[in-house]
Amino acid sequence: MPPRGYEPTPQPQQHPNGHYEVLPPLPTVQNDGHSGHNPYDFIMSPNAHKAKSSFNLGTGHTFFVRMGIIAGSIIILFIIAAIVISSLAPKGATPNILSMAERQQEIIRVSTEAAKQATTADGQNLLANVELSITSDQQQTLKLLATHGVKPNPKTLALDKDSATDTELTNAAAANNYDAVATQNLVSQLQQYENLLQSTYKLATTNNTKALLQSEFTGADLLLQQAKNLLAELQQ
Repeated sequence: MPPRGYEPTPQPQQHPNGHYEVLPPLPTVQNDGHSGHNPYDFIMSPNAHKAKSSFNLGTGHTFFVRMGIIAGSIIILFIIAAIVISSLAPKGATPNILSMAERQQEIIRVSTEAAKQATTADGQNLLANVELSITSDQQQTLKLLATHGVKPNPKTLALDKDSATDTELTNAAAANNYDAVATQNLVSQLQQYENLLQSTYKLATTNNTKALLQSEFTGADLLLQQAKNLLAELQQ
């Protein structure tokens, strides 16, 4: 008697045409979703979710890497631009020296115009001295700027031009006190010029620059004392 659970091997079946089946037909397996052969396993399998998540993570990682590279490149460009601008910008006392040239230009302009309308010999003498002395100083100042690669154009030199001064002098001519008003204006401008020379001297780093500034300060101070003395006489 065959043991319990024994199933006899199916015998080849003879077809009506006379030949036999070489292999017996495979038994039909019912797919109940628990056999491990679910045709939808590729959708429901946790491994499929992991693969998809891994792909998304990789894509996001690549995006942030690219954004980081772009941001880094922009920062580097800004740094390079700042270095270039810094290298081209005036250094040390140079900005002050440029301001000196601008102040000198305004003093020259006012003294030249005022000399044409001055009514006293002392007034004309003062204005002529101021014009000649400050013009000479400006020539030296511009040479110094050129050694630093700075060559200001006439428009830049005229930045200190004050239209209020012109109005003031026009009114003074009408009031017959032109020399006093012109002298007072030069006293104010020469004082500003001296202050600028002093602050620039503190920033100077070479002996040649300091020597030039000292020379210009000495000349400006002589003009200032002359202007103060004349103003005192005119106001008596």
